[in-house]
Amino acid sequence: MDLNDNVIAVLYMLVMMAIVLLFAFALSRTKFFGVIENGKMNYVNCGVILVSFGVLSIIATRLSASYDGAFINIRDLPVMIAGLIGGPVAGLGAGLIGGVERYLEGGTVAIPCMIGTVLSGIVGGMVWMLAGRRFPKIWIAAIAMLSVECVHMLLVAYVSASIAENIAAPMIIFNVLGIVLFGYLYRNYLISENDTKP
Repeated sequence: MDLNDNVIAVLYMLVMMAIVLLFAFALSRTKFFGVIENGKMNYVNCGVILVSFGVLSIIATRLSASYDGAFINIRDLPVMIAGLIGGPVAGLGAGLIGGVERYLEGGTVAIPCMIGTVLSGIVGGMVWMLAGRRFPKIWIAAIAMLSVECVHMLLVAYVSASIAENIAAPMIIFNVLGIVLFGYLYRNYLISENDTKP
């Protein structure tokens, strides 16, 4: 793989991270976000988070970057965010949207990729609950994302070690970096003044 391919792959991932962060910022300006910020969630707000980040997960899949014959993406990132800001139902729902769509695309690692994406939403929702029904500290979010991606890559490796070898490092790095950047943005600019310190 030459240098140009590496640069293109990195640029793809950076663009997707920017899309996720910009989308989250735009969402923060809607009436739904005020309810989330106050720790109150109803069906409508949960549905908005669920569908929005589920669709964003699909977009992340479609904008995958080719890397040594495999594909890298940040499909799990918006799903994790859905769980971390909306709870288990939002996380699971977004994970099912993104995961099932990935499964329907087919391929050697369709099943482990689907499982990994659904797991991302479940873990995000569990962390949200443990953090008092709110977005956790940044380092906790990063550990949650890292753990999910490691399990995801182990599942892929069980099916195809060569694919896992090619995509593990960039997928882990960019998904974790994405959640750290989102966490910084969220805790410093999108929530109330009392929650600005990481």
